[in-house]
Parts: sequence; C-alpha cells; structure tokens
Amino acid sequence: MKLIATDMDGTLLDQNGEISKDNAEALQTASAHGIDIVIATGRTYEAAHRPLASAGLSYPIISMNGAVTYKNRKEIQRSAPITESSCERILTAHHAAGSYIELFTSQGIFAPSREAYMSVVVGMLQTAHPELTTAAAEKYAERRLEDENFQFADDFFSILDYEDLDVYKMLAFSPETSVLDRMKYELRGDNELALTSSGMGNLELNHVRAQKGFALQEFALERGISLEDVMALGDNFNDLNMLQMAGRSVAMGNAVPEVKATSGFSTKTNTEHGVAYAVHEMLQELKTKSS
Repeated sequence: MKLIATDMDGTLLDQNGEISKDNAEALQTASAHGIDIVIATGRTYEAAHRPLASAGLSYPIISMNGAVTYKNRKEIQRSAPITESSCERILTAHHAAGSYIELFTSQGIFAPSREAYMSVVVGMLQTAHPELTTAAAEKYAERRLEDENFQFADDFFSILDYEDLDVYKMLAFSPETSVLDRMKYELRGDNELALTSSGMGNLELNHVRAQKGFALQEFALERGISLEDVMALGDNFNDLNMLQMAGRSVAMGNAVPEVKATSGFSTKTNTEHGVAYAVHEMLQELKTKSS
C-alpha cells in the first residue's frame, strides 16, 4: 500500500468528534513507512481541519464528498461544483418536499436561519444518537457554527447570482423519510447530480464528478500511485464510490450493511480505534510479505 484514504465521521473520528491517540499514532506510523495519507470527508476544509490540528496531524483533504481537494488551505488541487441548472432543480425540489437545506459554497455555508439551523441539527443529532442530551447536541451544533463560515439567507435562489460563487454541495435534512424520497423523485433524471447520504435523515447532493472515489483517483494519479495500492476506510453511503475503487477497501465495524457488503476487509468500530486496527493489520501484512 502506498496511500491511505480515510473518511472522518463514523470512521476516523470517535463519538466526540475527535481523533483518538491510537488512530493518530497509527497514521503517523504509516507515514513513517512512506505511505501517503489523505482525508476524504463530507465536511468542509475548516470542519475537517479542526480535529486534525487538535491531534497534531496535517494531511491533504478531499472535502465535501470530493467537490474540492485541498493540498492545504490556500491551494486547491481539484474542484467540481454543481451546475447552476442543477442547483435550481435542487432548490425547487427542496421547496416542493419541505426539507431543511444548506448550501456549501466557495463563499461559505448558507442556512435559512440560526433558529432553523439549531432546531433541525439538534433534532437530527438526537434522532441519530438517542443517548445524546439536548445540551450536548446544542454544544455540537454551536461548535459547527464556530468551525465553519455560516451565513443565513431567506432566498437561496438569489444566492446563485452572487459573483464568483460556486456551489459545491447541498445538504438536505428531514426526520421524515418521505420528504427526502420526494426530493429524490423530483430530481430523477438529472445525470449531472450524485445523491448520497452520510447519516440518518440526510441527503447529500453533489456534481456527479464530486464523489470521493473520483477525487481519490485523481489525487493518486498525480502522485503516480495506482488505485490497487490504495487503502480506503469508510462507514456510510457517501464512502461507497471510494471503497469500490480502492485496492483495499475497509468497512468500519459500525458501517451500514451496504458498505460492509462492498468492502473486502472489516475492522473495529470508530469508538474502538478501528482505523488504527486496520492500519496496523495492513502494515503487519506488508512486513510479512517482505520478510
């Protein structure tokens, strides 16, 4: 293996949204063996950078499901924004279905209002994690506002007219499955869109080329690395494209069934340092083969 690509939420990050010491040290060990590391996440650069920096790590980041690949904060290697016509279709579908939606753009994240944001995000967090107290969910939601450049707007259609603005991802939330199903139905036939999910009650919308696997393919190609020499780790639907393309695909113990079915290997859960376990297992295999 010459390159490790790891998802963040549900994979590299624990239940507190942090990188454990075991996971951090495993990645550092892989780097010491000459293996490149790249983060592949649905998060923005800012939201991905914070836990990395807290753990003393610094790696290139494939952000927003592959919409933008950053070598570092100031240097973009690749981007694949949503077309304006697809943006308009998404917003029309959003209004028809009655979902909550956020726009991830080159000028920050746009949400309808702070009140709507807090209500929806706290509710979705507690639905996905019933053990989470309201105070803990509110703290997470507030931290997300602090980590990223949020702006609030009533009319999302007018945002599309902003000068030099690219829309990289739209994220829809609803506790009602029928609402997101309605959006999917309204968007059927748009071949320029990729629809996926990173968790319960959300729908992530990107340009069809803004998928983790395609971004990873270009990232590896630039470094002269074959996909056969790439290990990818993930847990959810937005990781499938990447896992299907990597030579060594690893499903987290907490992964959805579709990810487990796609992957050739499995590891422990994200709360059991599953990334560290998988990395050490891979390194041991390489050591055995070379001896």
